[in-house]
Amino acid sequence: LCGVSTDGALNFSENVEFARPISLTDLKSPEEILAPAISETIPDRDAPVCLALPGGAFQIRRVPLELAEDVDQRSQVTWEVQQTLSARDDEYSIDYLVRGSSAIWVAIPNVCIEALGKAMQACGLTVAGLCASPIAVAHAIRRHRPKGRTRGILVDAGWISVVDLEDRNLVSASAHCPREPEELTQATIGHHHQYLLNHLGIRLHHSQVKFQKSIQLYL
Repeated sequence: LCGVSTDGALNFSENVEFARPISLTDLKSPEEILAPAISETIPDRDAPVCLALPGGAFQIRRVPLELAEDVDQRSQVTWEVQQTLSARDDEYSIDYLVRGSSAIWVAIPNVCIEALGKAMQACGLTVAGLCASPIAVAHAIRRHRPKGRTRGILVDAGWISVVDLEDRNLVSASAHCPREPEELTQATIGHHHQYLLNHLGIRLHHSQVKFQKSIQLYL
């Protein structure tokens, strides 16, 4: 958890450790452990809350666009989501960003959005927005106003989120699950490290990489 003032300054940051990684089931029933933990931790209960959802709670893809008009682009992205997820029209909330001849889309289950909103409201909190964890990484990088090509990586228990920006503009975003989400152990740390090296093409010496339960670059 962190608090950011209107001028972008960091007011507070706090880690809340659970007995196990947060699952999609927890997000569908956030009133049990998630919402109370957030409510008890943040110092300013009147401030609106923005939630960055973990891997597994959203779908994110990049797809080519064939149509130029905004309305047609929206229809094509919606169709792509429905085909990819075999979903009904009202099953997911969809947002997308056009980049040249392609679009990056994010789909979040409405059942999670509704449950989180109700649980937070019951704790006296207001949800101002939700986003996928790769998008949260992109927002964090933009605070540093980088120039040129920049890559951001978020490593959580069971998931790796990767974003690429060009002069603060989002170029690509993805979330990878090397194996089924589980308690992060020394064995899975090594597996995540090897995954980063092999799949993402990152060249780091092993002694330079130290994984904790959550690593957020640029924060």
